[in-house]
Amino acid sequence: MTFPIVRPEKQKRIFRALFWLMAGATILISGSGAKATTLEEFISRIKSSHPVMKREEISPQVDEAERQKLAGGKDWTLRITPNARHTESSLVQPGMPETSSVYGTKLSLEKTIWATGARIRIFADTQYVDQTWDQPQTGGQNRPPAGGGAQEPDMTVGAQYQTGVGVNISQPLLQNRGGAQERAPYDAAEYQVEGSQAKAYETQKAFLLQMAERFVDWVLAQERVKIAGERVKAEKEAMSFLAGIAKGGKNANSNVGLDGARAEDAMMSARRNLALAEADMKSLQAHLAELAQNRDIKKETADLRLYETVSVLPSEKAKQLALSQSGVIRALSAQKKQLATMGKGLEDKSDPELTLNLGAGLKGEDPDYAQSLGMDKQEWNASLMFVYPIGNNSATQEVKKNRLQIMRAEEDIRAARLEVSAQVEKIITGIEETDKALAVSREHVAAAGARAAEEARMYSMGKGDFALVQLSRDNEEKARMLLAETYAQRWKLKLALDAALGAI
Repeated sequence: MTFPIVRPEKQKRIFRALFWLMAGATILISGSGAKATTLEEFISRIKSSHPVMKREEISPQVDEAERQKLAGGKDWTLRITPNARHTESSLVQPGMPETSSVYGTKLSLEKTIWATGARIRIFADTQYVDQTWDQPQTGGQNRPPAGGGAQEPDMTVGAQYQTGVGVNISQPLLQNRGGAQERAPYDAAEYQVEGSQAKAYETQKAFLLQMAERFVDWVLAQERVKIAGERVKAEKEAMSFLAGIAKGGKNANSNVGLDGARAEDAMMSARRNLALAEADMKSLQAHLAELAQNRDIKKETADLRLYETVSVLPSEKAKQLALSQSGVIRALSAQKKQLATMGKGLEDKSDPELTLNLGAGLKGEDPDYAQSLGMDKQEWNASLMFVYPIGNNSATQEVKKNRLQIMRAEEDIRAARLEVSAQVEKIITGIEETDKALAVSREHVAAAGARAAEEARMYSMGKGDFALVQLSRDNEEKARMLLAETYAQRWKLKLALDAALGAI
């Protein structure tokens, strides 16, 4: 800083423009040839490379895979069961074989029909049965021959093939009618996926807000370097001015030696502060470069209009938008829908069981395998099963529990809506109050700058005290730092509001 004589009537006009000069200078930092990175570009890098973003994208996919696993319950199931059995009896009873060997294969196709709740089984069996008897077997008694004479035994064939095909159907008529119990877990899992997506969105949003705030910290660190650098430049000019006085300048101030020592001490302090500011900025750049997996950030500059106040939505409109964009509320709503869907299955379980079982098939038996394939014998069966637990207390309590869980979820949603609204109100109020503080801070910077210029003018005329010049510079530097920090805080509030509105 030079020490020219500035006429008082020009001071207010000069420092009225000081703030706008600072705002424009923020983009003209040292190393202006470096590539400028915008907030949007930085966030885009984080989205494409950071593990948190990729992890949260995977979470809903895991739940979707689990849901599709449940869908396997409506697929056809193929069962093939080869079997072999051999038995021998030491105590032979009438009508029982002495030895029995059975070899066969059972094949079936089974399916649950979700639309009706029915279970269908289509089967085909074939087996070879070989039995030996210690005496001729009869059909219950020996019959005399038609023409009289001795009795003729009714011999049973010991070895034969047995084949059969058929279908069995089990259709619920009360409980699980329409397949409510089969579909409920699968349908409920849809809302599990929806809730997982909402939670992932909320986690990503919170993480991106954190990264955006660090970007603002980077911008603020650059501004601190800039302000510290300007202070170093001012101290150099002061030392040059004092050196000129010491060589016989026109200033008649008698404390040139002491002032020179003060100026040198101030220079060391300014250089130290600049070094610390640069170290803080470079360490922050290194941190962000690692997070973004892009080392070029170490050589880049952060491009953000720090001294700009972006307007925000009115409070009520912002609240409505935030409520519609809240991942927390969407996750809780999905949980409520999931509970309601599961509740349908639980209510169905409280009904009595009434199941109609039907079966029909064809059967063939013959010592010759080819002949057994004729399957000229018919089989069918029908039954009706009724089950009703007296009191049905377990199912009733499950339904009651489910309804209470839904009521609790509704209260959770109301609480979340209040929290979102309160948070938006807090942020907007914070922005409004910060704008008031900024107005005062801008006036403070202008006043501090005017005072520093006046102290320098008085000193250059030999009427002031160099200690007061240094004190006024310290005050101006602190005012500028505080102004930059307040603007950075306002930017963070604006980013928090953007996150709440789903704009980050």
